[in-house]
Amino acid sequence: ALSGASARELHGKAHALAGRALVVAASRADTAAAILAAERMDAHTAALAGAPSLVTAAP
Repeated sequence: ALSGASARELHGKAHALAGRALVVAASRADTAAAILAAERMDAHTAALAGAPSLVTAAP
């Protein structure tokens, strides 16, 4: 159901998915996963707001 979706729609779906991942990580006390999910939410929020892409890589 994603074919033909706009970038804005895809960022919205990805933001929601990252939010669900954050909830699961928090419920499991998985700090690393929670941080990653929160960073992804921030990146998709920025993309939805029209900010430059916030792509981060793990060291």
